[in-house]
Amino acid sequence: MNNYNWKKAFPEPTEEFHKRVCLTLNNLEKENLKMKKTKFIVIAAAAVMVIGICAAATSGTIRSISGSSSAFPTYRELPTAEQLEKNIGITPKVLPEFSNGYTFENATKVDNRIEDISYGGGAVVVRLEDGREAKYKSLSIRYKNGDNKITIDADPADYNMDNLSEETETYNGIAISYISFTNKFVPGNYQQTEQDIKDEAEGKYVFSYGTDDIEIHDVQGVTWIQDGIKYHINAMDSPLSEQELIAMAKEAIDFQN
Repeated sequence: MNNYNWKKAFPEPTEEFHKRVCLTLNNLEKENLKMKKTKFIVIAAAAVMVIGICAAATSGTIRSISGSSSAFPTYRELPTAEQLEKNIGITPKVLPEFSNGYTFENATKVDNRIEDISYGGGAVVVRLEDGREAKYKSLSIRYKNGDNKITIDADPADYNMDNLSEETETYNGIAISYISFTNKFVPGNYQQTEQDIKDEAEGKYVFSYGTDDIEIHDVQGVTWIQDGIKYHINAMDSPLSEQELIAMAKEAIDFQN
C-alpha cells in the first residue's frame, strides 16, 4: 500500500472556526463517538490539538479519525498471526505479558475511517490517491496489573497522521515518542466557561467532546512504528512513569512472535 501524504500546511483557524468544530463534533452521528474509551482519549484529544495542522479555515473542515468496535472483546486468548492476518489484515506483536507485571487481558478488532468533517455538511470519508476510501482495521490490546490497566493500539502505519508527540529516543533504529497531557472530557453541547478558555490556552487541559459527564484524566502514551505497524501504548491515570512506558515499548520492540 502506498503511504498517503497527510502532512499538509493550513492557515491558523479562527476562534469562530473553533466554535464551529465543537458544534460539528456534537452533531456527528453517535456511532462516531462510541469508540472504545481508551482509544477515544487519544483520538479525541488529537482532534482538538491538531486543529492548527489538520484544519482548513478557508474551507471549514477538520480531518479526524473515528473508530468503532464491539462492546465484547474479539479475542479473550492470545490471537495467532493467522487469525490477525485474516481478521485485521496486519499481524501486530501481541505480548502475553511484560516484565513489570502487566499481562494480556483481551483484544478487540476496531473499524476505523479517516474523515473530513465540515460545518453544516457532516462527515465525508477521505479518499486516497488511488481512489480507495481511507478505511482500515486495527487491533486494541488490553493489559492489566492488578487494578491498573493499559491499552496498546496497533494500526497500519500507512494511515498514520501527523504525530503530536516528539521523538524521545531511538532504540535499535526505531524512534520512540512520548506524550502526556490532562484531558477534560465534556458533553457535546458543553459551553466553555471563561476559566475553561484560560485553562485551554495555558495548556492545563486538552478538551474533548462526546462524553455524558465531565471527566478529567491524566493521559500518557508512547508511540513507535515497526515493520509497517504503528503501536501506541495508552495509559490513563496510570502510576507508570515516562521511563517505565518507554521500557515497555522497548520490550515490545524486542519481542518475537
